[in-house]
Amino acid sequence: MMKKAIFTLITGLAFGLNANAQYVMKITKVDGTTITVNADDVESVTFSTDDTSVALTVEGTYEGWTSASAAYFSGMNNDGDKVELSAASATTVDLTYTSQTWGTATFKDVTVSQTDEGYTLSTAAESTILMPGMGGGDPREYACTFEGGSISADLKTYSFVFRAPAVMGGTTMTFQQGTAPDKE
Repeated sequence: MMKKAIFTLITGLAFGLNANAQYVMKITKVDGTTITVNADDVESVTFSTDDTSVALTVEGTYEGWTSASAAYFSGMNNDGDKVELSAASATTVDLTYTSQTWGTATFKDVTVSQTDEGYTLSTAAESTILMPGMGGGDPREYACTFEGGSISADLKTYSFVFRAPAVMGGTTMTFQQGTAPDKE
């Protein structure tokens, strides 16, 4: 009888306490901080991708080589080039292409989109490329467009295409990871 009374008392207290208890959701973030939210205050929970990290994800320096072609030549390859991406906003980057042979061009506010395969960089407004002078001459500036680019999800495979329409009948420069293949 005494055991039954104690059980009834404990059960009653448990249900009584539970009736007034508030459910609290605790979320522990990667950095170790905890966020506590009263469940009664939550209207809905939605999971989505955070677009603010797209530009920061691809930000960095990409080293590789360039293959160039024009009306007068094709397959002119050179090593030691780079593309630098700097986050300009949540979904845009500033892109600087630097080539030992073709010079330097900067494009502002290039849009970055996430795809299933990685990231796509869209075309930007026309800019200029400052090319070294031929035969020791002074450097010259030419109109240049960024035709687009792609970066794999692991950031290890990438390709960027630039075009200087007034250089040698229209020069296209394709930059990618790795080193230039040996000439045959």
